[in-house]
Amino acid sequence: LLPETLGRNRIRARHRQYLADGWRVTAEASIISDRNFLEQYYEKEWDTDKDFTTGIEVKRLVDNMSYSIVADPRTNQFLTQTEHYPRGEHFMFGTPLLGDRLTWHEHTSLGYEQLRVEAMPALNQVDEIKLQPLPWEVNSQGARLISRHEIDAPFELGPVKFVPYALGEGAYWGQDLQGNSIGRAYGQGGVRASVPFWRVDPTVESNLFNVHGIAHKIVLDADVYAAGANQSLTDLPLYDPVDDDSGEAFRRRMRFNTYGLPAIMYPFNPPAPPKYDERLYALRSGLGSMVASPSMEIAGDLTAARLNARQRWQTKRGPPDRRRVIDWMIFDAGATIFPNANRDDFGQLIGLVNYDYRWHVGDRFAILSNGMFDFFSGGQKIVTVACTITRPPRGQIYLGMYSLNGPMTSNVISAFYNYRMSPKWISSLGISYDVSGNGLIGNQLALTRIGESFLSSFNFVADPYKNNVGFNFMLEPRIMPRSRLGMVGGSPIGLSGLSGLE
Repeated sequence: LLPETLGRNRIRARHRQYLADGWRVTAEASIISDRNFLEQYYEKEWDTDKDFTTGIEVKRLVDNMSYSIVADPRTNQFLTQTEHYPRGEHFMFGTPLLGDRLTWHEHTSLGYEQLRVEAMPALNQVDEIKLQPLPWEVNSQGARLISRHEIDAPFELGPVKFVPYALGEGAYWGQDLQGNSIGRAYGQGGVRASVPFWRVDPTVESNLFNVHGIAHKIVLDADVYAAGANQSLTDLPLYDPVDDDSGEAFRRRMRFNTYGLPAIMYPFNPPAPPKYDERLYALRSGLGSMVASPSMEIAGDLTAARLNARQRWQTKRGPPDRRRVIDWMIFDAGATIFPNANRDDFGQLIGLVNYDYRWHVGDRFAILSNGMFDFFSGGQKIVTVACTITRPPRGQIYLGMYSLNGPMTSNVISAFYNYRMSPKWISSLGISYDVSGNGLIGNQLALTRIGESFLSSFNFVADPYKNNVGFNFMLEPRIMPRSRLGMVGGSPIGLSGLSGLE
């Protein structure tokens, strides 16, 4: 029998305690019975929630600084995770130097780390082939000592604000991917700049779109820099992974399912194409430019110019004597230019083009769209278009389409609604349909009863694509203000009696 047939379950506990003098203690304990349990029974939680980890963090905030110490053991052997024995970190932001002429930011991380790669599934050769480790997944341990600093020298030239800066790092790892100690010096220099524009036209009037005057506000910003390191990030294990556990599980299968690489056992398996390596994607996206980067291993040679335009069209709404300013329309767009295109962007001068558009047609109706594009062969092309109607606290309707093209193709139409049918009952329905050929890929129907002290939810889930059908019952106290069950149309369900006798 496979281990998962002997009993499947999960245990999770999370707690945060705020103490005097800025101290905070955060603790978590997580145990899962097998590698597939969350994905099969709690797929949304597996895809979007925080990783299931076990550990404790003690942290103190003092002015513009924080100190913390973290200890994390691994309790789920089928997940690749880093154990901290322990790790201490210090952050400092915005410290003035030389009479405010310079600004200093700093992040130092000192610890003893052990990266433990997931155990391959026993007695399941198909799963074992499809779960080959990623290139950075090697059992390794040792000291990890990193200190990263940035000095800014801001000044203004007319309406334009310039911030020349220099970033430097010294780092040491007790083991690289080959088991040898390695040190790294990393530096980056560049200039950030931004300039605002605005124009107001109070004569614009439209009763149809509820527009009373328009203020158009634009901020153009740029970050032009060059960075270099004396060691390649591909020589290092990722003690701080870029993806969460669900993303890593998906990437391990992509090598076999998506790229069609041969099923050769590790360590002779060929890696996925570099343009799909999450480490290089994070580097191109500027993760190494951050003093407080969540993955300090990500740093390397890169020359880039990041350009952004952030726009707001604002108007006034409400009764004539009590008008308020709202963002009527938002359109942000950006792109990155790579002068050394062959080294940094697989031969394309421009990449990482993105946009985010929101049109609040009314106070309760909005049209949304966002996208991201790369232009090298097989690069990502992602577009989402949706509309939503919200009527708190009665309900919400959402209809959208998500299109993904790149190494894989997916075009999914999703619809969702939840509605408070009466003071005692809420109904919810969600449907997703893949027009690329997979058909229905997820349906969920839920009924929630609002009791005096508890919310009782009855959920039915059907996924014809995976041939899965499920039913579950959930019970949550009404005193939880951010509970998933206790929200209707974005508005929380109040405690009993807040809206009168129930």
